[in-house]
Amino acid sequence: MDERAFAFMAVSGESFFPSCKKSLLLHIKHTLQFDKALTFTNFYLFMSKIALIIINLWITDMMLTFFEDYNRISSWVNIYLVVGGFTWFVCDLFIGIFNQTLVALIMCLAIDLDLNQRRPKNGSPKIHKLFS
Repeated sequence: MDERAFAFMAVSGESFFPSCKKSLLLHIKHTLQFDKALTFTNFYLFMSKIALIIINLWITDMMLTFFEDYNRISSWVNIYLVVGGFTWFVCDLFIGIFNQTLVALIMCLAIDLDLNQRRPKNGSPKIHKLFS
């Protein structure tokens, strides 16, 4: 029971538990074909979050060195934890939308493949070429 069940629920309009069962069966049927794309995307999104956190911490450090009270700060760890945690939260909110979009597109393609004897009929030809 994860985001695939919600994606199937959004596509089919069914309630949660039947969507969960059907999305699990679709996932098992098309696992090898789609897991590489999901793994690559999750890794890419994770690395982009880490990069944004590093950039934001660097900007914070540059801003703190600009002020005269730079030497009077006793603990840098607290400042970096707050800034890093807040940056992670905001990045997870905004970048997580791309992951949900990919899961929904892959679920739509899996349903299309399942309904049309493993030949995609509906949707974008670019996505069909990507997963063929």
